[in-house]
Amino acid sequence: MDDNGSFKAWLCKDVKGMLSLYEASYFAFEGENLLDEGLAFSTNYLKNLSAPSVTNGLAEQVSHALELPLHHRMQRLEAR
Repeated sequence: MDDNGSFKAWLCKDVKGMLSLYEASYFAFEGENLLDEGLAFSTNYLKNLSAPSVTNGLAEQVSHALELPLHHRMQRLEAR
């Protein structure tokens, strides 16, 4: 956050970082306004993400995360 209390503009250049902020904001406790603001900021950014700025794999991760955050999903069983 900058001196004005808003998120820094350079954060928008890091899609993986924004996705991490989005996922982490779901672990906020009641009254943690900073993470509530982070959720709103990252959700807006990820929904308005332009396709040329990300790879297909990352775009798919973003799409899945917006559909249902990672910690709400059932852990995938690994085959041996």
